[in-house]
Amino acid sequence: MGSQSKPETNAAIQGGAVDILRQGETLLNAVDDDQYAQIVEPAFRASIGAHYRHCLEYFQLLLDGANDGEVDYDRRQRDVLIETDRFAALNLTRDLIGRIEDLDDGALDGEIKAVSKLGYSDEASRRVNSSFARELMYAISHGVHHYALISVMARLAGIGLPEHFGEAPSTVAYQREEARARPLNAVSS
Repeated sequence: MGSQSKPETNAAIQGGAVDILRQGETLLNAVDDDQYAQIVEPAFRASIGAHYRHCLEYFQLLLDGANDGEVDYDRRQRDVLIETDRFAALNLTRDLIGRIEDLDDGALDGEIKAVSKLGYSDEASRRVNSSFARELMYAISHGVHHYALISVMARLAGIGLPEHFGEAPSTVAYQREEARARPLNAVSS
């Protein structure tokens, strides 16, 4: 964490969550209704909308569970409207952004239990101690992972997405550093 204070770190996590959701807004504006809901066969058995809905659910579950001190990732609603209707997804995205922006200064410091099924042969859900900040970081990372899948789906369907859509922030930072480190007059061989 370096020399960052806890409030700075929490603000960065909160900002990262807003950033990933705003990137989702750009996705919703880049696709049309049919592209959003179309299942991309044979590479995928889901649509861009299904993956995007899945991302939103993790943020929604975390924000909803914060008051109870528990986020249960197994209780996703799998709302078909969110995965088939871009405007419903956009409304939920904006609602989640507002809720994250409205979090009070200490919200990320709160403890929370994270609940999830972990294995295919183990039917029980497991509970672990966590923090709201850690789970928000997980939702961001989970979103980036699914955005990467969405990016592949979009390319297969001929849909153009914004630069860096679906790339991890660390990858983008690395690429920027590599570009700065290259001499300006370097000639590729």
